Amino acid sequence: MGSLEDLTRKIIEDAKLQADEVIKQALDKINVELDEEARKNNIHCEKIKQDAKKKAEEIFRRGFAEKEMEIRDKNLFVKQKQLDKIFHEALIRLKDLSLEEYLKYLKYTLSGKDLKGYEIFLPKKYNTEEDDKAIMKLLDEISENSVALSNIEYRSIGGGFILMKNGVVENYTFETWIDIIRQESEGEVLEILYGKGK
Repeated sequence: MGSLEDLTRKIIEDAKLQADEVIKQALDKINVELDEEARKNNIHCEKIKQDAKKKAEEIFRRGFAEKEMEIRDKNLFVKQKQLDKIFHEALIRLKDLSLEEYLKYLKYTLSGKDLKGYEIFLPKKYNTEEDDKAIMKLLDEISENSVALSNIEYRSIGGGFILMKNGVVENYTFETWIDIIRQESEGEVLEILYGKGK
């Protein structure tokens, strides 16, 4: 009987050792699998973090660029309004020329031009007897004879004058001149007002 007990005990001990070994191997395998899974999860988490960081940077850059553009557009709008005001003020001053100043303008602009056969349209503002005499005298001096201009008319123009010959119109109105000058000098005016690169 003793040998049966010894044998049973030996079988139980061997089984216990085998069970311990199986458990140890299973735990080792689980630990290896868990370590591998943890490593994969860490890599995946790191990739998610990197992607999120890139997206955050991109969103920041886009938002910053949009704000920069918005500020630039607002600055340009303010500058444009200031330019509009400057050119509008210039036009108002030109339209308000006294007869003496207007005659100087006509003499400067028309001197040396062959006016033969031209019609000239002047602002109604100067359509008074006294102003008309002064303008006629100047135009006679410029053209050196009184028949150079075929017709002189006063019209609803703000300032300056219009010449016409054979249906071809030469527009010397102040509005037209301001538009031309503005197009040619807008860059220079912006630089004077706001400095280079602003």
